[in-house]
Amino acid sequence: MKRQTYSSAKKQLRKLLGSELLVEHKVRQSYKFARDIFPDESLKKFIRYFGNDVPVILRFANLCEEIEEDPPLEFMLRGRPGQEDSPYWNKKDPNHARTVALVTRRARKRKK
Repeated sequence: MKRQTYSSAKKQLRKLLGSELLVEHKVRQSYKFARDIFPDESLKKFIRYFGNDVPVILRFANLCEEIEEDPPLEFMLRGRPGQEDSPYWNKKDPNHARTVALVTRRARKRKK
């Protein structure tokens, strides 16, 4: 069986998904899932043999999205302004914007 190249996999994904942004997102999610379940050496072997396989990319991306859960709201809001351990209050935290967006979205859902 001939292995698919990255560029041909991307073309096929673009046809299936329609958006370059969505293709990049799925590839990142797929890699993240593979990285989480395989040790370093096994990950290299897996990517060498299956890294450009479109069904594998899509399945791994979907599995990653299925198992990712947002942390509990209480965890995201822990602390208070000025405390550095909470991404919600710490503007320098790389997860600050995402955390604020999640809290805002959840707060809006609760009001409905």
